[in-house]
Amino acid sequence: MADDDRQYFQCDQCTYQTPNRKTFANHMNSHNNVRNYICDQCDARFVTMTVLIGHQKHKHSTKDQHKVCSQCGYRAKTNSSLNLHIRVQHQLKGIKPYKCDYCDFRCATGGNCRKHIMGKHKGSPVHYTCDKEYLEKARNERKAGNTNQLFE
Repeated sequence: MADDDRQYFQCDQCTYQTPNRKTFANHMNSHNNVRNYICDQCDARFVTMTVLIGHQKHKHSTKDQHKVCSQCGYRAKTNSSLNLHIRVQHQLKGIKPYKCDYCDFRCATGGNCRKHIMGKHKGSPVHYTCDKEYLEKARNERKAGNTNQLFE
């Protein structure tokens, strides 16, 4: 429970909590792979309307307004895609704090861990952990300029 008087909804499968009932329901849908938002152009299904809208902008936009990574030239259609690219590929490259609860698979994002579980452990609930101590240690090492093989 947070320091304020609001009621918080706590996920029983991970450390996520929020005071917003709808946001919590969407979060639980992500664990249970419930995808109620359907793209009208390709029938892809999504957990939240926000992700659906991002998908439509990214996959179905005819506008050629790409955002370009200043470090490598990677082109993204949305700022959030570009920011994720920069975080994973440049700021935290090689750091994989997300771990599958069913095997030794590790990755850089929760979304990739979810995809792994859905593909490799079909039918199992989507359970994974984020090693926050490892992530914080890695971030501190990167800030200090230590880019050695410890995290590769």
